Amino acid sequence: MTAPSILIVCSANICRSPVAEALLREKLEAAGHGDVTVTSGGTLGLDGAAAASHSVALLAERGLDLRSHRSRSLDLPRLEGAALILGMEEGHVELIRHARPALAGRIARLADLAGEARDVPDPYGGPRSGYETMVADVDDLLERALPRILAAVGRAG
Repeated sequence: MTAPSILIVCSANICRSPVAEALLREKLEAAGHGDVTVTSGGTLGLDGAAAASHSVALLAERGLDLRSHRSRSLDLPRLEGAALILGMEEGHVELIRHARPALAGRIARLADLAGEARDVPDPYGGPRSGYETMVADVDDLLERALPRILAAVGRAG
């Protein structure tokens, strides 16, 4: 049986989604589900850009390495292969739902899975403090959403 895949989506795939990818991978490994594949992508079609320097630095402080991350635009194989697609904003979720209605049941906004109806603000271009807030926010949302994430990929219990 193939391990499930989770795709995390933001706009450019350089701030929020790479951070969420690394943090979720760490949480899944700690929970004994390190075989679950976690990837990320962006809706803007930006390919090959490095992760934002503040994201890299803040995750390095947590022992996570984003230096090799390069942005990837969304592609059909990863969308269709994902057991769960997590968007950072409602616009990301709606874009995918509109483009691929058949995937609607596998798409959710991260904060919704944590019990909050809101977007994760994009710190792009702002000061380090905005990135610190984003990293803490994404970490907290992932922690609270983890039981629902595991259930969505068939790993509950």
